[in-house]
Amino acid sequence: TADGRLRCELTGHAADVSSLAFSPDGEHIVSGGHDGTARLWRITDSSLDRILEHRSDVLSVAFSPDGKTVAVGTLGKAVYVWDVASGKLVHIWPHDGPVLSVAFALDGRSLATAEGFTGVVRIWHIGEDKVVRLLQGHRGDVASVAFSPQGDILASAGSEDRSVCLWRVKDGGLVRVLPHSVGVS
Repeated sequence: TADGRLRCELTGHAADVSSLAFSPDGEHIVSGGHDGTARLWRITDSSLDRILEHRSDVLSVAFSPDGKTVAVGTLGKAVYVWDVASGKLVHIWPHDGPVLSVAFALDGRSLATAEGFTGVVRIWHIGEDKVVRLLQGHRGDVASVAFSPQGDILASAGSEDRSVCLWRVKDGGLVRVLPHSVGVS
């Protein structure tokens, strides 16, 4: 809060929490943990709305821009896409490495995923069970992905190769590599 006081405390994970995301309306938080769960919390009263079970550690979480969907990246080499209202699993998308980061485009039609070990970034279209773009340019873990506000550029951070790659979403072309002197996450 503005005065620095604790607004709510969310307890319940049986292991460390690895990722958090606010819903677009600011009323909910999704937390992902090494206990294999993603949990949907109501901020106003700290209540737990739903537990989303996974087969392995949850490494990354993101709400869609409309707040109706949550994407969950796991150590088990998969992304799970859940309907928030019903708690139903909408998609499971396999990967070749643990999924370290997930990010929705602002229009909500695309999801970017970043893999550990492989250096691969994938762009998926929501509603389809296929990869639209496979972006390869990093060596080792891709720690983070983020869409530009216009949705035309995707940034990916390689922790091992110490670079940020900027990609054109429409054709997967590499626009620029921004080198760093240390790992980027």
